[in-house]
Amino acid sequence: MQITNSHPNNRNINFQALPGGKIRAILINQPEKFQAIKEQLAPLGDPNTVVDIFTATKKFSNEKLYSLRLYNKVFGNSHNVPVDKNNIEYIPSKLIPKIEQLTNKDIEWREYSLFKEIKEFYSGKSFRYREYLDNIIKLSRELGIKLGSKAQKVFDSV
Repeated sequence: MQITNSHPNNRNINFQALPGGKIRAILINQPEKFQAIKEQLAPLGDPNTVVDIFTATKKFSNEKLYSLRLYNKVFGNSHNVPVDKNNIEYIPSKLIPKIEQLTNKDIEWREYSLFKEIKEFYSGKSFRYREYLDNIIKLSRELGIKLGSKAQKVFDSV
């Protein structure tokens, strides 16, 4: 007897963290490596969680710095948190091995930090800011982008 759990209408799945566009661009000539990273991130975090490489510029020079950051598509990438505070590199491709070392605990802690940061940003302000956060969530939901049940519980509890 064979049992399969691949029901297409199961909306309670809380997995499928995604690699971002910068990672895809770096690995454009290595599709199998990109697929391996995609499969490695799949069981980690919320379906709308994205791990990507972000670019920054040093303050008094034009040197570019790169770091792994995590954001959630529900809130957009303007709210993001570092995956590891010590992951600054001058060459973005050097961050690829660090992605391969991520664990579920790493992603869950970063998601919690992200949700906490978002709640703090919008809660200490006036009523308009809280209403603005509610509108962001509502608009995302209308677009079919919403937090999974586990991530929603974490977001509500923060």
